[in-house]
Order: sequence, then structure tokens, then C-alpha cells
Amino acid sequence: MVLMLKKGGYMNYLLWLQRIREALGPVFENLLNGISYLSTAAIFVLLVIYWCFHKKTGEFALLCYGIGQTLNQTLKAILCVQRPWILNELIKPSEKAIKSATGYSFPSGHSESSFAAYGALVLKKFGKTPMTIGLVILICLIGLSRNFLGVHTLQDVLAGFGVGLISILIVYDLERNYGKYNDKMISFIGLAAVSFMSIYVLLKGYSGSEEQALLMKIDAMKAYGFMAGCI
Repeated sequence: MVLMLKKGGYMNYLLWLQRIREALGPVFENLLNGISYLSTAAIFVLLVIYWCFHKKTGEFALLCYGIGQTLNQTLKAILCVQRPWILNELIKPSEKAIKSATGYSFPSGHSESSFAAYGALVLKKFGKTPMTIGLVILICLIGLSRNFLGVHTLQDVLAGFGVGLISILIVYDLERNYGKYNDKMISFIGLAAVSFMSIYVLLKGYSGSEEQALLMKIDAMKAYGFMAGCI
């Protein structure tokens, strides 16, 4: 996969988007960064829903978000795929987007979290309503923004969507078969898995710079801590 990225492949797609971004100027770039930020804001949206509107829906979506982040950070730690601009010097990412592009690249955390959070709301709350269309468009725009900003390749985004979908399916299956998420056995298994992954990420050796490895560990610990809180 890395060889394909260096030779061209998906990089041609990123370079094409980069030319569009540069041609449209800073206003368009700021708009893309704003859209990308809506993924980070998802956690606040879910907390507001949980505390102020519908506890059961918020609980479902928060658990989807937590599992998705946990899986995503673990995959990043295992695969250690470098960012597009490291693989190809022709890629010039948005300077503002780089601040949120910590750690490794595959899968895309923004794409995963947007799919897990907003996708869970579609499944549990909105169903066949106009809001569903809006949320689906938002998820797609967040993923596309990561490509336009030059911080993720297409496969990073698609894999992030896939991880988000898996997290929703896991929580949906738990709800259908157990009727609740705080079953003692489920909690024990979840905490054991989080503990194992924490040890793995902290002790594993990483390619790239020491700073990148440190950021990877910090991001992973945040995800695992959030997941432990959900359990």
C-alpha cells in the first residue's frame, strides 16, 4: 500500500483536490476546516443529546463513538501508516488542518468519529426523516474535507467510515441481544480489552519520529480512557 502511495495512485487524487483548494483560496480552505471540525464537535452534540433530550439515544451514540475511537486508534498503532505529505513531498496540506492531524494516518479518525456519532443518531433517532439526509451529507463532507485538506488519503477516509460502521453494528448487536450495555460480563470484557490495548500501544515500537509516536500514544490513551468511562 505504501509503495502505491509513493508511486502515485491515490496521491494523484489528492494532488487534484489540492489544486482545486489552492485555486479557490483561503476562504474555501477555512470552510473545509470548519466542516472537518464538526467531527470533533460530535462528542459535544452527543453529550447534549444525552443530558438534555434523549438519554437512551445519547447512550447508544456515545458508546458507538467510544468503540469506534478505540478500534481506530488501535489500528493506527498497529499499521503505522504515515501521513500523505510524508509519503509524497508534493502534497501540501492545510496548515490549520495539520494541528488536528496528529499521530498516524490510517484509518481517518475524523471520518470514523463522524460516521459512528452521526450514523448512530440516524439509526436510533431520526430514521426516515429529512434530518437523515442532512447527517449523511455531513458525514460525506467531513470525509471529503480530510482529502481536500491533504491530511488523509481516500483509503484512510473509507477505512474510517468502515470502522465507524463496525462500531455501530457492535453496539446495535449488544442492545438487541442483551437489552442493555452495562451487563457485568460485557463491562469486564470491555475493560480487559481496553487494558490490553493500552499496554500494547504504550510498549510497542513505532516508525517515524519520537514526537509522532508520543502523539500516537496520547491519542490512543484519550480514546481508551473515554471507552473505559462508557463501560
